[in-house]
Amino acid sequence: MARAGFVALWVFLLSACWVGADSGHPQPRTAPETHQVEFSGKVVFVPVEGGFYGILSDAGKRYDPVSKLPNAFQEDGLKVRVRGEIPPTSATVHMWGAKIRIIEIRRR
Repeated sequence: MARAGFVALWVFLLSACWVGADSGHPQPRTAPETHQVEFSGKVVFVPVEGGFYGILSDAGKRYDPVSKLPNAFQEDGLKVRVRGEIPPTSATVHMWGAKIRIIEIRRR
């Protein structure tokens, strides 16, 4: 009798853990969203981690390109216009600014 009560309690506890957890309906996973930005700024050489080129917007926000800037834009103080995407996780190994995936960059 005690054994049957133990089994019943065990089944009850296990079923309580499952109620509402999945409900048999898988939830679609959504990818974290990126958002697009467009701004004017200037290229800056940042002398940390061996040095790299970042972009400082006219509003004072710092951006760290995901890929190295093209050679034609690796000029400290170069004024640029940028259109890009900010990935969902925007921390970088440089820890200098938000990551940006550049879609378009041009001189101003």
